Amino acid sequence: MSTIAVEVVYRGIFQKTLARNIVRSIVFAARKEGKIGTAFGRYGDSPERNGIPAKQFAIVADTAEELEENLAVYKGA
Repeated sequence: MSTIAVEVVYRGIFQKTLARNIVRSIVFAARKEGKIGTAFGRYGDSPERNGIPAKQFAIVADTAEELEENLAVYKGA
């Protein structure tokens, strides 16, 4: 039983697509190995503004229960 969580920090619209592609690729690779995972973004201000820091996350786990447990840490209550 293992869980992997990755945070990709980016700034503004120029890096948004790159960050999203990185975390999605991590989840796709994990699914090919038979694991489950999800990728999502979070930001404090509009990510369309240039220079605003934002994050994309990838969480991969062996079981759905482990995934839900770790999603609660990153998404908050």
